[in-house]
Amino acid sequence: MNPFNREEHSHRLDRELLYMTLENQFLIFQKLEFMADELKNLQDAAAKTLTVEEAVLALLTSQKATIDSLSKQLVDAIAAGNPAALQAVADSLNTESDKVNAAIAALQPATPAAAPETPAQ
Repeated sequence: MNPFNREEHSHRLDRELLYMTLENQFLIFQKLEFMADELKNLQDAAAKTLTVEEAVLALLTSQKATIDSLSKQLVDAIAAGNPAALQAVADSLNTESDKVNAAIAALQPATPAAAPETPAQ
């Protein structure tokens, strides 16, 4: 076996080249998997953001109609001098305010719980 004869060693070089190529392909595959996971996370975050925006828009749209209705009821109650009707409008305003506050609270991201403090020794 002649150490300088390329033909005798070409199969070894081909095998090493094949292993190097396979290792590089595996690394590329791992990076692609990581990028795919990151893309999925971004898509999920974008979808969640759109869902929150749609919910806020729906809430504001329904509140506009409610405010318009309560405004008309208030004008009618004042014109009629009816204290019971004024109280009903006030109660409706409080109910709607509670609904808005609950909806806003539901859309807030959860805050992580604070870690319990360990006493110093």
